[in-house]
Amino acid sequence: MPDDPVTTYQEAVREHDAKTVEVTKLLEVIQRAHRAFSTNWWQVRPEGGPKYELPIGIATSGRTIDLASWPTADDIARLLSEWHWLRQEVQKAWNAIPGERRSGLQEPKGYNI
Repeated sequence: MPDDPVTTYQEAVREHDAKTVEVTKLLEVIQRAHRAFSTNWWQVRPEGGPKYELPIGIATSGRTIDLASWPTADDIARLLSEWHWLRQEVQKAWNAIPGERRSGLQEPKGYNI
């Protein structure tokens, strides 16, 4: 029953949860770069991007940032926009459920990240 408000809510929650997984992966990429630069930042070398010659001590350093996995500004903006819109859809779907039909459902609580 596509017009069932409970089904609509559950589908919205699933979509938001899936997008939250994508946002979490994005945060992990950013956090890895942050950790790499937090100490001895001068030893970090790029991998997976444009090739530039590096001094021998850096070229053989084990500390890397995988530029191929790094998102563009557009990737970040698109992902966060989609995530926020989906969260709004979850709230809208929840608000459409009559009070007597909410029993057994978990009310949306903020952003789950």
